[in-house]
Amino acid sequence: DLFIFGGDTHYANSFRKEAQAIHLQKLRRAPAHKNVLANISTIATWDDHDFTGNNSDGTCDGIQEATASFVESWANPEVDQGKGIYYTHRVGPAEIFMLDCRTHRPNVLDPDRTCIDAQNPPPLKIEDGILGATQSEWLLDKLEASSADFKLITCGSVWLPSGSVDSWASFGEAQRWLFSEMHRRKIDGIVLIDGDVHRSEFADLPRERGYSFPVLTASNLARKIRGPNETTGCDKEKEFRTFCYPNLNFMHLFIDAASSPATIVAQIKNVRGKSVGEKTIVLDDLKGVYELTSLKISIKTKDIPNAGTGDPVELCIDANCFPLEISGQNTAQTLGKGINSTIEVKGIDLRIDGIGEISLHTLSGAVDNDAWRPECLALEINGKPRYCVDGIDTWIGSGSASGEVDRWIDPIGLHRTCSSCF
Repeated sequence: DLFIFGGDTHYANSFRKEAQAIHLQKLRRAPAHKNVLANISTIATWDDHDFTGNNSDGTCDGIQEATASFVESWANPEVDQGKGIYYTHRVGPAEIFMLDCRTHRPNVLDPDRTCIDAQNPPPLKIEDGILGATQSEWLLDKLEASSADFKLITCGSVWLPSGSVDSWASFGEAQRWLFSEMHRRKIDGIVLIDGDVHRSEFADLPRERGYSFPVLTASNLARKIRGPNETTGCDKEKEFRTFCYPNLNFMHLFIDAASSPATIVAQIKNVRGKSVGEKTIVLDDLKGVYELTSLKISIKTKDIPNAGTGDPVELCIDANCFPLEISGQNTAQTLGKGINSTIEVKGIDLRIDGIGEISLHTLSGAVDNDAWRPECLALEINGKPRYCVDGIDTWIGSGSASGEVDRWIDPIGLHRTCSSCF
């Protein structure tokens, strides 16, 4: 077993060693925490409150003193104190990449930032993001070299682009570059872990190319909601989220390498240890390169006048396209008004370098200007559900009618967000 402390290990809000020591002692006098440290191996990184102050960054004063204090306080793998608190730790089929998401973070003029400005702050660049150039390259190199099935990347700051100014949302360009490099280097098995926001949640974060990243937000270990007027956060920043729990909790990860394929079962547990939410992460869903051998396409045409079509239509996965036709039926029968159709394509032998784009494309056919109005689309790849979208709500055709397009492209890419398609 391993306990991962992902930041805000205390709330000193000061770089002073004496202040940090007082708050650490308060933490370690708590019976539950004493019990964890005595019985479970623990690794830790920091976030803002145990760094130098609320929403603090790499231009704040006292970083060297705060770093020395943190290193003395936690039995982590050795780090280069001049570079920050980041390292890796291997446990069975998983490798944990503990990041320092404060030391190299540029100042984004956050009005809630409370630290003291350094007299000679380092010239940190927005384009280098939260991690800075050196740590970003270190992370990519370590990920590429890792032989672990699952690669758990832990940062105290929220990964989702819907986060506050004190999150990756302020560094979209740097995050897109980092994610695209992970795809280019064909790194499989990535799971993102964060905290900070006083709630726990599950989310799936799509990127421009490659598989979506599961995001596990583990927070609110010790802070209670302090009254009816205090927001829990579960009512905002909902994009990409699949589950949210606002009360005191911790997250338990059970990694099963013996199953085929390997899985992670993530459970959010309340103070009594009862699971209140669960997410299963399957290793096969975290692949940068797919061996595509079979494809099952389920599609529903909207049940409104003129929604069906007799024109030939293709489904495309990146540049690989498949006709939506069933043997013995014409297109009007397959894609008629209100019809649910299933098309199975077997004997495929393709290597797909990440599935970044799903599209539907109409071809020149026997019926001119015969626009089609699909409603729902679901895909099974190699016998497993991989994709689902509803509410397509687009006229697809070869004509020039207002709002008609010859190709619909999913703006999100590979995902499984629909709940009412079939």
